[in-house]
Amino acid sequence: FLSNLSKYPPALGMIGTVFSMIGVFAGMSAQDDFSKIGVHIATAMLSTLYGLILSNYFISPLAERITHQTQQWQMGQLAILKTFSNIASKKSRTFTEENLEIYKKSA
Repeated sequence: FLSNLSKYPPALGMIGTVFSMIGVFAGMSAQDDFSKIGVHIATAMLSTLYGLILSNYFISPLAERITHQTQQWQMGQLAILKTFSNIASKKSRTFTEENLEIYKKSA
């Protein structure tokens, strides 16, 4: 979910840029009032910047961290399941311990 969500802030930033640039052009045609052009251009650039920062420095890293932690948790659950399966199948203790060591090395 977060990986997909990280795609939207840059697009929303670009939409803000477009609206701000419309304000720039509207200001240029309205009785030659150029006093607000700088404000509109700054808003356009900031909206793009905020979208990129939100996506690349907050949402994407959070998504990657959650994905990594989920994979680690799944590997732990699989190791537990295999251990109980080995016990139920009356596998040797050495075999079960070797399987757990393999898990520890991959974790």
